[in-house]
Amino acid sequence: MVSTWKVCSLTESQTFAFYLDVLALPETLTKGQRGLMQFKTLYRHHSGHWRLRVTTTSQLFARTLTQMEMIENSFDQEAASIIFARKVIEKSNSEKPKNVLRWLDKSLINFLSFVSTYQRRKPETVMINKQYQLYPQFMYNFRRSQYLKYFGYSPDESTFHKYTFLNENCQNSILMFQPMLFEYSMNTQQRPVLLDISSLNKEYILLLDTFFYIIIWRGEKIAKWVKQGYQDMDEYKDFKTLLEMPHQYAEILTQKRFPYPKVITCVQDSSKERLLLTRLNPSKSYRESDFDNYDQNISLTDDVSFQIFLKYLKKLISNH
Repeated sequence: MVSTWKVCSLTESQTFAFYLDVLALPETLTKGQRGLMQFKTLYRHHSGHWRLRVTTTSQLFARTLTQMEMIENSFDQEAASIIFARKVIEKSNSEKPKNVLRWLDKSLINFLSFVSTYQRRKPETVMINKQYQLYPQFMYNFRRSQYLKYFGYSPDESTFHKYTFLNENCQNSILMFQPMLFEYSMNTQQRPVLLDISSLNKEYILLLDTFFYIIIWRGEKIAKWVKQGYQDMDEYKDFKTLLEMPHQYAEILTQKRFPYPKVITCVQDSSKERLLLTRLNPSKSYRESDFDNYDQNISLTDDVSFQIFLKYLKKLISNH
């Protein structure tokens, strides 16, 4: 079978997804048999010459009923999340947001019920195989991203975000709906931490990379020391170095990224802090806490936490 596609431009960072439906496998299929696909890319180089690039790839065929182990060993959670997210974005261009979200949830439940082991109507027995354990987390963050929630975004911004997502590579695409969060402190160097409200600490500096913008957040105590001018004193050179580290890393991130991300610096309890809080998992909320024992690390969002999301997801899987 031969199919032809045409695109207006090609860049080094662009990626394309091809969705292939295998309707039926021949009965003579043996274990380890491969299928071949060949892509011929004809393009005009910036030098003015036409070039033809031929890429041939082979993929293993496997039956879902008898050869699931082969499928599991080759399953890429990040790539699968991006491919599925692109399909969801395509549907969002022609269908109502509620219908798209309902279809996403139904597809997620169907998929996980197929690859998980559980006893009927016993959510506590649901075991998601390790090859798929990150997939619910990716989908949780995708549901909370700007691709399915348009409040606060103009139509132009939403279109721009979708266009960029559909063209970027896997690593950058993951960042767009599940950012990376890094922690800086006087006792440790840069290290990744959970994308969770519990990662906030008044003695730490956090850096959140969302691809489109980079947020450098300073805890209450760090902001107080900066206000007192400790970074300008010779005896506190380590503190000055600590303040510079996230900015140096942000500069590295922005060097080869297009579009150029906006770098935002904020402090704890400031108005710009909301840009960070909206991307963190709200593991604590006002509804789950006692006002008499107020915790500063409490999210103001109405979204359920990932723990609650996973709890109800397992319940629906066991009832499937």
